Amino acid sequence: MKWLGYFDLYLAQRQISAYRLLLLDGYGSHCTREFIEYCDNAKIIPFCLPPHSSHLLQPLNVVVFQPYKHYHSQAVEAATRTGSTDFDKVEFLTAIDSIWQQTFKPMTICSAFCATGLVPYNPSVVLAQLCKAQESTSPLTLLSHSTLIQPSVQVQAQAQTPLTTHSLKQQGDDLQQLATNLNLSLIFQENLKLVLKGGMVQAISEEQAVADLGNSKAAEKAQAARQKSQRTVQKGGVLYTHQAQNIVQQKEAVELQKAEIALRCAQSAMTKAQSAERKPLLTEAKEFWKKMGTLHTSRKKLMRALCVEVRKVGRNRRRHVK
Repeated sequence: MKWLGYFDLYLAQRQISAYRLLLLDGYGSHCTREFIEYCDNAKIIPFCLPPHSSHLLQPLNVVVFQPYKHYHSQAVEAATRTGSTDFDKVEFLTAIDSIWQQTFKPMTICSAFCATGLVPYNPSVVLAQLCKAQESTSPLTLLSHSTLIQPSVQVQAQAQTPLTTHSLKQQGDDLQQLATNLNLSLIFQENLKLVLKGGMVQAISEEQAVADLGNSKAAEKAQAARQKSQRTVQKGGVLYTHQAQNIVQQKEAVELQKAEIALRCAQSAMTKAQSAERKPLLTEAKEFWKKMGTLHTSRKKLMRALCVEVRKVGRNRRRHVK
């Protein structure tokens, strides 16, 4: 119900007509009374896909899940190459964002609805697949009909060059069954079996060699990148994401402490420099005030001596007058 509320809220911003169509599978929890009443009140038409048809009608199954599995396997492989032997919840939550961004692209979503014939509405896409599935028959089925005169011609017309071990094995089994149905000699059947077995061994060996070569190149690139950066995260063992995050946090804390110490040293040096610059000024000021004090003292002495002389002159005048 919470998801249905989000659907109603965000789809209302792009609503064109009065009613909206909601496509969903026929799971029982989707068709509750509360769910239906909410849809009726919000003018949402819920349409359940027919059972056993999700491989043809559901956009996620037809298009989206395949690239999702591809990018998920790439994330698991990348984690394995970097030493993670256990792709746990922490590793998954770390990689899910990139997987989601690479998978659920607007072009992928639009192609999913187009491939299922939903948007734009094109039922012939699904009907053509149903008709093709009904009409397609294997070479072994054609051999069961008495009207088949030249089965080998039909097999050659439908056979294709096997590019994978699975297709090679499937065509090999078909050829063995064909040889049995045609009542060919046992020697021919045994030789055919040996040839097919050797081909399977070579195909598996080639696939393994290609995979090993790709892993070796990836490991060499990763090692070269590590050597180029000249940074060692951990020696030996497995490093998980939370452990790497703790190491990074500890390193950042150490760098912050170093920066604070450097800032304190710089402030202390600046204070000392300012004190050294003020010291000559203070010395000059002290000398100036010392000189001023000396002058003030001399002035007082001069004034006292002047006063004494004035008094003497006054006394002498008074004596002459008498």
